[in-house]
Amino acid sequence: MGIIYSHCVVIKTEGAITTYQVNDQRVVEDGIKKSTLQAYFNEDECEAKCMCGLFEMRGIICRHILSIFAARDVQVLPEKYIMERWRKDIKRRYGLIRSSYDDLSGKPVATRYSGLIKLCYQVATNACENEDNYLDMTQKLKAMNDIYTKSKPHATVASTHASIDAETGSSKNVLSPRVVRGKGRPPSKRRQPTIEKLQTKNKKAGGKRQRENPQSRMEDVLNPTESVILHNTPEAVV
Repeated sequence: MGIIYSHCVVIKTEGAITTYQVNDQRVVEDGIKKSTLQAYFNEDECEAKCMCGLFEMRGIICRHILSIFAARDVQVLPEKYIMERWRKDIKRRYGLIRSSYDDLSGKPVATRYSGLIKLCYQVATNACENEDNYLDMTQKLKAMNDIYTKSKPHATVASTHASIDAETGSSKNVLSPRVVRGKGRPPSKRRQPTIEKLQTKNKKAGGKRQRENPQSRMEDVLNPTESVILHNTPEAVV
């Protein structure tokens, strides 16, 4: 199963916005399935939007937009369509967050990140009290971020994999989670029939008697029929 072809046709053009009708055919189990969708292309921003909504919902660029880019001779995919979650060289922020099981002594980046976060909290607490301080801090942070972004070395996939070090020899012991009762009605609160109650009572009485008199346990093993009859008599139940 797969796509046979996807062809786009211009319907109308209004300024920089061009409306396309995208016709495609796919091979399915029952045969060939044809579908028709509308898509829009903004020439000024080099941006396309398809009615299937695949990129908006899942962050995956659809074949309809790709066919429009091919028709418009777009050689380089716009930065908007390159999601960070699909990049192999992206650095995840949760890898810099400290947990009770991590030892940050071998992670200088995580240590610096933790120190900057504490400092930013202090500065933000003081700057948010005044509108002028807030605007000044925002402007300076944006300028600093632009400088650091330009000076940051471009990481490649190979260098990213090489910088990943496995931590071994940790002395932390990860314990199992605490055992708690599940939600819902307790299983021991069900209604028991009378015969089951009598059997449970006889088992408890028999276990107590065996602990007090080990000789009676031996007699029950040698004469099981007599023991059962004795336990089920009205006198024994009472």
